[in-house]
Amino acid sequence: MENAGKGCEVVLTADHTLMSDYHHNEFVGFGTYAPPNFIPDWLYSWLFFPPIKTENGVPVAAPYGLRKIEAQLLKDKDWFKEMNQLHVELLIKCLKHDFYWIDNIIGLAFKRRYAKLLRPFYRLFVEVIRYKAKKAGIK
Repeated sequence: MENAGKGCEVVLTADHTLMSDYHHNEFVGFGTYAPPNFIPDWLYSWLFFPPIKTENGVPVAAPYGLRKIEAQLLKDKDWFKEMNQLHVELLIKCLKHDFYWIDNIIGLAFKRRYAKLLRPFYRLFVEVIRYKAKKAGIK
């Protein structure tokens, strides 16, 4: 690969289970969803997601799904430069959803004796984010 280490227009990362050719059998990839409790980790990883070839840490060939994403990003480079109203509304909905769940998670996760000491700090962090969101006009 002649561009290895020289910089790239698009840099994509993936989990090691996705950066595999699955022994050239895509159905083997479904094995990555199986619980690895019954066989040793080294056998599990070799069997279901063997590593792909790399040159200087750069994959020689990326899996099909990542190549499709890269192709679309290179085709339409301006897709992330402008946000329309739909993007803004979606981000606001996601933020409200996150606020709902973080309150529940903090309440559930910090019930132990020593964890209760951390709860106020997490709540303070969330309240700072809520304050900044309200200040930006998100209700």
